[in-house]
Amino acid sequence: MSRTVSRFAHPQLPQEPVSGAERPFQLSLFDFRPEYRLVCLPMVGLHGNAFQRVMGAVKPTMVLDTRRFPTFDLTDLDRSAAFRFLETCALPYVHRHIKLGAPGDHRARWGLRAEATRVVTEVVSDRLSAGFSIAVLLHGRTDIEVLDAALRHSDADRGSRYVVEPPDAYGFAPPSSMRWHI
Repeated sequence: MSRTVSRFAHPQLPQEPVSGAERPFQLSLFDFRPEYRLVCLPMVGLHGNAFQRVMGAVKPTMVLDTRRFPTFDLTDLDRSAAFRFLETCALPYVHRHIKLGAPGDHRARWGLRAEATRVVTEVVSDRLSAGFSIAVLLHGRTDIEVLDAALRHSDADRGSRYVVEPPDAYGFAPPSSMRWHI
């Protein structure tokens, strides 16, 4: 038993196969955009020696401070000593406040996402080429998760990709009194 196969064609569409140059834009299977590593340091409860140790291990190309009030009231490290350390390491310091509170609704989430993307892109695109790491100073541990959620989305029109890394990957563990539960 044979079945009749009907082929329907639209009169305005070409019947021959379309060449690769004429195809509409399609995203690649792999993300080939330039990647920046954002190594986040929660400054609450951080010891000054741990700050210097992590900065030495990460070897960032710049420091982005997102806290509202950029204080360096760390044990064994004050503001002037911190800036001397950054100057010795030849690290540019940029302060741009990002309000990283947990968003309450979708509107606040999209606003946070837009602000975080704008600030990070503005700071990074002016100063760095791809593949470098940026040390991001945050207030607390929960700010890492909020920043990661804000920058995680992959927009095809965004020219670069940001990978948010916690300081745990570089041997930073908070003191036992400052252990956080996520």
